[in-house]
Amino acid sequence: MRIAFIIPSQADTGPCIVVKELSAALIAMGHICKIFYFDDIRRLTMPCPAERISFRQAIDFGQWDIIHSHCLRPDCYIRFHALRRHIPDSVKLVTTLHQPVSRHAHRLVYNPLRAFAQSLLWRFAIKAFHTVAVLNDDIFRSLPRKIRNKAAVIHNGRNICPRNSIADTEDALKIARLRKKYKIAGSISRIVGGKGLHQIVEALKYLPDFAYVAVGDGPQMQELKKLALKHGVAERCLWLGYRKNASDYLSQFDVFVLCSYSEGFPLALIEAAAYGLPVVLSDIPLLKSVIAEPDALFYRLDDTRHLARQIRTAQCRKESLGRNIRHRYEQQLTADVMARNYCNQYTKP
Repeated sequence: MRIAFIIPSQADTGPCIVVKELSAALIAMGHICKIFYFDDIRRLTMPCPAERISFRQAIDFGQWDIIHSHCLRPDCYIRFHALRRHIPDSVKLVTTLHQPVSRHAHRLVYNPLRAFAQSLLWRFAIKAFHTVAVLNDDIFRSLPRKIRNKAAVIHNGRNICPRNSIADTEDALKIARLRKKYKIAGSISRIVGGKGLHQIVEALKYLPDFAYVAVGDGPQMQELKKLALKHGVAERCLWLGYRKNASDYLSQFDVFVLCSYSEGFPLALIEAAAYGLPVVLSDIPLLKSVIAEPDALFYRLDDTRHLARQIRTAQCRKESLGRNIRHRYEQQLTADVMARNYCNQYTKP
């Protein structure tokens, strides 16, 4: 098959990383892939040709068997050109929704008016597609019935080769100093409100033998640093900021923590599974529909005492939890499995 992917940019973000992993796996299976993108951001090295385009520019749609878009702007691009009959009927159009399209989900990031408008626009855009892939059962259930009839649940996947060290020697020294005194609870994510990272900072009050290492940056970092000072745990928090090879830092964690209020299918969770790390997750339906006990431990959202207990339990059950989630990764969460699942949808009548 000849498969074109449409993405916003080549930024180091979840949807773009998924396209990188998916295209690499598809190429290994013998398919031909190309990536089209809008913004001149090139943090990722793609495994196939990539071409920058503008929104009004019509690519040669007819040379592709499958056109697979990711995120709102690419979906709108496909809808725009479908309405202008630039896309032949022989081309199958596929989109992957990396988050719910409901206005409630968008309100975690945007103001109510923008959330409402964006939700309406997205629902309008995805009418153009023959297949709508979603990342978990919870997103599937949130879809309008007409869209649900052409939707399929396909989990994200990554091919991860775990490493035992990190390349940045300064970071390695900082973490090593913490490890002399404390066990490490860690996260890898953007530092924004929807990720709920303040809960880990507050949980440290009940975990005197733990430190927190945060890999990632975002607008809430200064607020979280102030919160750590307020609770007297600042000396046990290490804010590393953005790191290109963030998954390497998992080798330094004892427990991986994900406190999100909303998620699609977080890639950091897949990476932690590949490393065989015990994971503690917020008990939101989105995450529970993706992974369940005994592969992970869950805590009641915003209950930081419960979060602290689950982090301690995860550390005590590190071996069994790590073995369970590593098995889950090998069976369901690799890029090869993801590519096979997408091929089944690509060829479905």
